Amino acid sequence: MSAAVKARVLIASADVELSESRKLIIERQAAVEVAVSRNKQHALALLHRELFDLLILCNSLTSRTQTEFSTIYRQKNPKGRILAIVVRGAAELQFDALLFSPVSPRELLSAVRDLLSPAGSNS
Repeated sequence: MSAAVKARVLIASADVELSESRKLIIERQAAVEVAVSRNKQHALALLHRELFDLLILCNSLTSRTQTEFSTIYRQKNPKGRILAIVVRGAAELQFDALLFSPVSPRELLSAVRDLLSPAGSNS
């Protein structure tokens, strides 16, 4: 990814307030563009309409919704990366990385950077 083109990240969550906090941390520290879904319908619209380099699925989503979002994302963007934040003991689904909640800002930034780096991508 060139320095002039920022990576695009979508945070899908049922907790908009927490997602907005995560957005601020990621944009400020990782220098990427972050979109936050306001609800499930908004997330679905974003997934169908736009292309993101990374999809972050938060633990406030059900595993069924996480699976639905990741399936739509992969169909549109097979080389895109997915980070799932899950509660310990949750079923491990098909994601590129998992973080167990609670997640510190340092852990979140490290995962975002790793997944968006050329070495972490599928390209």
